[in-house]
Amino acid sequence: MRALYLDLSSGISGDMFTAALLDLGANATKLRAVLDSLQLDGFDIAISKVQRSALSMCDFKVNLAVDNHDADMNFLFGTGSSATPATAAHTLASALQSGLFHPAHEHSNAHEHAHHHHHAHRSLSDIEAIIDRSSATPRAKALAQEIFHILGEAEASAHGLPLEKVHFHEVGALDSIVDILSAAVCVDDLNIDAVFSSPLTEGHGMVNCAHGSLPIPVPAVSKIAARYHLPLTFSEIAGELVTPSGAAIVAALKPCFNLPPTQWQIKASGFGAGKRAYSRPSFVRALLLEQSSPASADDFHDDIVKLECNIDDMSGELFGYLMEQLQQVGARDVSFIPIYMKKNRPAYLLTVIAKESDLNKLAALIFTHSTTIGIRYVPMKRLILKREATDFASSLGSVQVKRCTLPQTLGGASFVYPEYDSLKALAQAQHLPLKTVDAVVRGELFKERT
Repeated sequence: MRALYLDLSSGISGDMFTAALLDLGANATKLRAVLDSLQLDGFDIAISKVQRSALSMCDFKVNLAVDNHDADMNFLFGTGSSATPATAAHTLASALQSGLFHPAHEHSNAHEHAHHHHHAHRSLSDIEAIIDRSSATPRAKALAQEIFHILGEAEASAHGLPLEKVHFHEVGALDSIVDILSAAVCVDDLNIDAVFSSPLTEGHGMVNCAHGSLPIPVPAVSKIAARYHLPLTFSEIAGELVTPSGAAIVAALKPCFNLPPTQWQIKASGFGAGKRAYSRPSFVRALLLEQSSPASADDFHDDIVKLECNIDDMSGELFGYLMEQLQQVGARDVSFIPIYMKKNRPAYLLTVIAKESDLNKLAALIFTHSTTIGIRYVPMKRLILKREATDFASSLGSVQVKRCTLPQTLGGASFVYPEYDSLKALAQAQHLPLKTVDAVVRGELFKERT
């Protein structure tokens, strides 16, 4: 089993995260090929080594045809720059008069708040189409689109708009598409089974942008942290350490915010350098971990906790939303079973399977998003198969599959299952019904085993 541990004690942005994974060993040649397949003009990337805190770190930079002021500290934080609140307010008023400004204006990398408004405005569907036409694997495309969807949700919430009305400026701009797709490609290339993370460390103060001055954390980061329960630690640094794209990447990876359990061996370490000159350097540190001992019969056993409650006064739509929220923050399984309560009242039994470390977090969600006023829980043991996520080259394209294996003491038989999200992405890419793609892939997997 391979795991990724993220040390975010110095912040996170899209380019810092990508640089850290490249430093871990993600394939830079594969990344360049995917970015070339976008067939978009106006950018190139530079991957280099830099020194921060006397350490060698990887720097990932998207070079644009037009300067985006991504490391101009005076522009972002100075009071004498062209981005002062008064000047920014004038810029905002001019944009409103010209009709060039859209209410949904957030930013996706460590330096997104100072961009000018020459970028094209793109809807979420426009961005999904750009990602779809790339040569990235279905798994990488799905992750990149999920990151943008999380950003879109934050934009919509911050500006009081429905998601379909959000039009992206810097989030939809070229540098952000490249940053986010690059992050997804690197995660996919490293073939990670689990993600662990420290809390996100943020600075304080204000940052200048075309709106004027925004408080730190900026609204999109605050919205993402609240919705996806990302723990934040505030530091003494005056400046923005966590960017919307960085927060969205963490939310999409759904990490466990605890130290990795059991024993692990560090296979590689990587540092992704930031570009801003704060009082101390900003960077992402990433560790690639593997279980230090071979699989044994004990790996067949797992400790979990089961949460239950009976609910008889809630609509189906609220149940669906509750399930989404629970799954996003780490629930291993969520189910609803029709039951009858006292006086023959029809109701549903909510059952949630989770790690014991997530008990309080999930209980808080249930109380917040349902009508229950009591939850039962019990620690349990379960038997689980060892599983490994791999790519399968089907005749329709690459598909992510899960290979599960019984312990040798129980025969060592293996089973292979295609992942739904990967099948869905392939069906959309090939313009085929999902049931057709599912049948073809399962048939080819069966032939592979026989």
